[in-house]
Amino acid sequence: MRSNRLYPSTAAFVMAAFTLSACGPDNTTPPASTETALPLAAGEAQSIAPAPAVEALPAAPATKVVYVSEPQQSYEYVDDAYAMSDAIGDAPPDYGFDYEDSHPWAWRTAGDALRLYEQTSDGDRYYYYRRGESDPYLVRDNGYAYAYSGGNLVTVYDDRGRALNRMEADRRAEYAGRYLARARALERAAAQDRRQQVIAANWAARQAQVRQDNARWAQQQRESAQWQAYHDRQAAQKNAEWQAERTHRQQEATAFNRWHDNNYQGQPPRVVAVNTPAKPPAQNWQFWKRQDQQNRAQQQKLAQQQQAQKLAQQRAQQVHQQQVHDQQLKVQQDQQRVQMARQDQLRQDQVRKQQTAQQQQQQKLAAQQAQAKKHRATQLAQQKQQAPKQAQGQKQQATQVAQQTHTVARQAQVKQQQAAQLAQRKQQAAQQAQAKKQQAQQQAKTKQKAQHRPINKGRPDDRNGA
Repeated sequence: MRSNRLYPSTAAFVMAAFTLSACGPDNTTPPASTETALPLAAGEAQSIAPAPAVEALPAAPATKVVYVSEPQQSYEYVDDAYAMSDAIGDAPPDYGFDYEDSHPWAWRTAGDALRLYEQTSDGDRYYYYRRGESDPYLVRDNGYAYAYSGGNLVTVYDDRGRALNRMEADRRAEYAGRYLARARALERAAAQDRRQQVIAANWAARQAQVRQDNARWAQQQRESAQWQAYHDRQAAQKNAEWQAERTHRQQEATAFNRWHDNNYQGQPPRVVAVNTPAKPPAQNWQFWKRQDQQNRAQQQKLAQQQQAQKLAQQRAQQVHQQQVHDQQLKVQQDQQRVQMARQDQLRQDQVRKQQTAQQQQQQKLAAQQAQAKKHRATQLAQQKQQAPKQAQGQKQQATQVAQQTHTVARQAQVKQQQAAQLAQRKQQAAQQAQAKKQQAQQQAKTKQKAQHRPINKGRPDDRNGA
């Protein structure tokens, strides 16, 4: 239950008077009342267990991805959260609360918007809620930011502030579901009457990191051309909307820094954006009651006017969106017609090219066939012209073969005669050798006989015979 206990009578008027005195010409809401914020607590820093990283969060149904239909509205969610963080700056949290084993911090604005913060093992994590809503419209971790509408995931931004496409967002739907479930549980815990003072030393230890996170987000906004374009269109309205909150938070940050630099001496600062008027005298309670009723009536009228203005803006936005949608649809239809005409022309050109190519191929084939026919006729004529020459050549070749055969025969006959002559000569030589042998044998016999004939046998001079 959100506590709001300044009534009846005089206290009611005091708060109503604060509201009306702080409202400017742009109907901005005053900074948060002192009922929301708790003063920081002095003392030594306490250990705070980090919240689980997204991978360690309990499993939850993946969020349905319903991407924004208008690309120019993709940066609405991140720019709203950026404007809130920029207004809060490095002011200390309004209060803390326990949730499971962690201890988140909360900043609740004058317009009852809410930002929750928790430190994790994977960097800091921020949750952003619009007034009166338990579902966040943005959850930002160290790498991505997830935008929600009606419990559906509508956009995912990367670590450079760029809106991802639908396919990449689908891949992160599971993490988006875990964040949505935790954000709902944290909002319920933050709304309970269990608010606790934040220890000043704990905030001092994290203030630089929060300031650095804000600076990094501002850098992403400047480097993303599409986000920067959307931001520039909304800058005047956002600055007016958050001016009172920014002034109040700057006072809080200045008071805390002064108290911190003074080593937390004295009472913790508690900045109130408007001066509390003195309590009215008791005898004027009827006057204050009437004033209270008038202020309530004015507030109700103002709320009705704001609601009517909001509805008018929504209707105008819907009309504008419908006009933009119709225009885009017409553009798409025109583009489709142009594309279809271009495709038809391309198909016709392709058919003509194919027909031309086929004709050229047929002409080329006919030319090749005529050339081949001509070549065959030429070859046939050449063959006819060469036939007598070939016959004459064959005849000459046959004559040459016959001559060669005759020559070979003659050579064979000559060789035979030479062989016969050689054989005859060999035979004569053998006969001569035989005759010589026989003559030699005859001579040898004659010589032998002469050697064995008696000496002086029958001769008159033989002495033995005298």
